[in-house]
Amino acid sequence: MKLVNRLYVVLTFLIIMIVIGTITYHELEGWSSFESLYFSVTTMATVGFGDVHPVTYAGKFFTIFYVIFGVSAALYAFTLLAESYFEHTEERIQEKMDKYNSMKEKRLEAIEGEIQIEKTQLQKIRDRLRINKEDFLK
Repeated sequence: MKLVNRLYVVLTFLIIMIVIGTITYHELEGWSSFESLYFSVTTMATVGFGDVHPVTYAGKFFTIFYVIFGVSAALYAFTLLAESYFEHTEERIQEKMDKYNSMKEKRLEAIEGEIQIEKTQLQKIRDRLRINKEDFLK
């Protein structure tokens, strides 16, 4: 599965977890919808201010599993975001390296061409002066 698709799946899972947490805390603890949402998000984010907390055994029991699955999903989502960032960075670096190597190859070809021209010109000068190679090197 592609990284973007995995990220969508995890973010969808996080949203579903928040909705489930909000509904469950609203029903089990009798909190308002906002307090339930607030507690669901702060618990999943591991912030836990302590101003709101479950008092029923059912709420506490639910919180145990909510934390395990919610925090795991949140950490996985952050891991995917980091992976996406590093993949994008790696692609950009590779593009720059390819561009640099292409420019380097073009410059080397130009230098080789200039060297060939100079060799050809030297040969023409030798031919005009009718100097053989041994005399030319002395």
